[in-house]
Amino acid sequence: MEKMKGMLTASAVALAFGIGSLACSSGSIAGSTPSATVSQSSSKIKLPTDTASGPAYRTVSGKVIKIKGPYYDVEEYTGTVVRIHVSRDTVRLNGNKKPGDSIRAEITQGGHANSFQ
Repeated sequence: MEKMKGMLTASAVALAFGIGSLACSSGSIAGSTPSATVSQSSSKIKLPTDTASGPAYRTVSGKVIKIKGPYYDVEEYTGTVVRIHVSRDTVRLNGNKKPGDSIRAEITQGGHANSFQ
């Protein structure tokens, strides 16, 4: 009986250690970012996956730092850089924007701008 208790205790310790290691290595799911958002320190910004209007996911506010074709790189006030896809479907309030302009955009989860002002 004592030998069985020792084996169970050792198994419990090994299981707890394994779960702790897994939690530390995998990171937090709640802290993960959408594909359209990356940190400014990252050298490569992911392209948006949506190229058409859809349900609104969130609002992006910040300054336009770069425009390349239909893609606008916007630095949010938190320092995060977001790449937004802008198309003919995008409602543009107050005209076109250029680098340095402040903007507010409603985007889909895949990074397409439904509205841009």
